[in-house]
Amino acid sequence: EHLCTTHSTRREMIESLVLFSKTGSVLYTYKATTTKVAAASNKANNADKKLQENLNQLIHDYLLENRAAQEKSCVLHQKNKPGAGLVAEWEELNDRNWVAVAFYKEVLKGLKHMNFVRTLLKGCIKEFIIFYDRLLAEASTKTYHVPLPEEDLPKFDATFEALLRLCERNKIGKENGVTPPQDVTAGKDSDIKATTNGKKKKTGKQKTVWHGTGKVSKEAMEKLDQSKDKGSSAADADDSRALMEARATYLPSEGESATSWIDGEDDDLDDNCTDSESSSSWGGSLKGLFDQMSGNKVLTESDVSAALEGMEQTLVSKNVAQNIAKEICNGVKAKVVGKKLASFGRVKSTVRAALESSIARILIPQRSIDVLREVKAKQSKWISRQSRPYVIVMVGINGVGKSTSLAKIAYYLKSNGCNPLLAACDTFRSGAVEQLGVHAKCLDVPLFAKGYAKDPSAVAKEAIQVATEQRNDVVLVDTAGRMQNNVPLMNALSKLVVENNPDLVCFVGEALVGNDGIDQLQMFDQALRNGGHGRRIDGIILTKFDTVSDKVGAALSMTHITGQPVLFVGTGQKYNHLKKLSVPAVIKSLFS
Repeated sequence: EHLCTTHSTRREMIESLVLFSKTGSVLYTYKATTTKVAAASNKANNADKKLQENLNQLIHDYLLENRAAQEKSCVLHQKNKPGAGLVAEWEELNDRNWVAVAFYKEVLKGLKHMNFVRTLLKGCIKEFIIFYDRLLAEASTKTYHVPLPEEDLPKFDATFEALLRLCERNKIGKENGVTPPQDVTAGKDSDIKATTNGKKKKTGKQKTVWHGTGKVSKEAMEKLDQSKDKGSSAADADDSRALMEARATYLPSEGESATSWIDGEDDDLDDNCTDSESSSSWGGSLKGLFDQMSGNKVLTESDVSAALEGMEQTLVSKNVAQNIAKEICNGVKAKVVGKKLASFGRVKSTVRAALESSIARILIPQRSIDVLREVKAKQSKWISRQSRPYVIVMVGINGVGKSTSLAKIAYYLKSNGCNPLLAACDTFRSGAVEQLGVHAKCLDVPLFAKGYAKDPSAVAKEAIQVATEQRNDVVLVDTAGRMQNNVPLMNALSKLVVENNPDLVCFVGEALVGNDGIDQLQMFDQALRNGGHGRRIDGIILTKFDTVSDKVGAALSMTHITGQPVLFVGTGQKYNHLKKLSVPAVIKSLFS
């Protein structure tokens, strides 16, 4: 059995903390009173023995008796020494059969400042999951009861020490404007409110709706209502109901895939079609073009000119800009001129390859961005504390879905093992902080907020610092919606980006926008460049992509203008309605 000890010369409020598996393996141990000088002494050995006795007593009297789930704490008394016992507090992680237990002196029991122990236990489990899973992934092992190698455990010491200091100093909370994540499954529906100088901002009893307009069924409401708090006020009841409606609106429904960005639709393009193919196949609108190109002769430019004009008109009708449509057709022409394409199937496969090449060159022009991979790459440096969190800033005009898109990305990253923090940097629009707070509660992630009328750049900077201290590996920054010609607000946005140097600046726009959306994107991009350091829009997120039918040309036009890729498209209201835009999907939409 391996015990890893963190040494400290400070006087600690807890005696020790142990994280162990119910199978009997000790995963991590913290002991506050052991020093390097005494490590080999009888005193240290006696302390180890006493800790083992305390653990054995706890396991025998509570865990084996199935009392742990109900009580969560107990006093381990010493014979003939009233008041000299130890308090044991614990948290369980049932899906892994892990238990984290902290021991502290009985005389401290009931003191208000000892409330941090519960937060410490939950934080320790959460951080150790990330640490443990990362090392197991490298070892290709999937069991949760195997102790880690002895040489790896000291890497977690710094994380635990930082977590302990944060909890002891009560840094997690209103002092820094951070609202810790709520336990969604437990139905804790207390308010998430903006803080100003550490004080809660009072609100009236008028209900505010922060979600979509779709109706929620009574059955869904009853299923989601787990709080059953009969003593709440009318205002609390309204807020609780709003939160339940938000969960029903945004969280995946029962039986619905929680990972639609992975499942998606089948984007394979079938070239093995006959002349009798239906118009619903990807090449249905190009049937005449394929017929003109097939034959037992080498194709010349004049042979394909009429067909390519028809292709160009098809593209323009799908909201593709004229110059982009011409560029795509020129790519096809370069692939087919000078070739003998005898069969219909041969023509179709050749045209498809040319289209894929041309459209891929537009959709992924300079930098191919995989957000999850980039976050994970930066996350891998956390063990040695060589890096700050991965920072994503969302920009765009009012009403395009920035906050919801931010929440979708947070859901996507959290579902893939990341630990996000939301930063409420829209300090202008009334209700923006509360809206993001609802998303934070639905997602069960922390929210950083400083209220209204604050400098957004300063709020973002402080959020990144807090996330670094709390070991959140990604910060998603929500900014105020602004019209592209509002110079003061555009300057404030540029200041935020320059001063905080985010890893990713995402422009959020609607998929069916036309020239207005292109103008918005150009002016946002120009404003960032004018702010200094040559910073630009890094990627694009298109909302309401499920409403555009076959008119997907905006994706090509926006990407062509900025030279930056479309990272995600929103395909619905729920958090899992987020997809990566694939080249085959675009071809299928353009030429079905």
